[in-house]
Amino acid sequence: MKLVQKVVLCFSGLFVALDVLAAADTAAAPSTQDSILSMAPMLIGILLLFYFMIFRPQQKRQSDHRKLMESISAGDEIISAGGLVGRIVKMSDDFIRVALDDDVEITLQRGAIVKVLPKGTMKSLI
Repeated sequence: MKLVQKVVLCFSGLFVALDVLAAADTAAAPSTQDSILSMAPMLIGILLLFYFMIFRPQQKRQSDHRKLMESISAGDEIISAGGLVGRIVKMSDDFIRVALDDDVEITLQRGAIVKVLPKGTMKSLI
């Protein structure tokens, strides 16, 4: 026999076997309730995975940022989300006034603060 005929014969036998298995599965198909109950542990596992991989780390970051916002005060040296390094001059509820240099001051939203730097960091950068 040629190689092509052997391959065709092999695949035709495979398709017949798959048809027989499919017919057997439809004859003894589980009820819908059994199907849902067998999927429940998998769904619970996926939900737990999402919680521990996505939601919990995000809540921790929000909590850390909230603590950072509560701890800042005038005179602290900060880094903004845009990468600006400055010293807090004046604070209000929603905005802060930041001195980038002796002559340059800008206004930022409080939420734009990413990190509080140790005192003297601005002088060491220049």
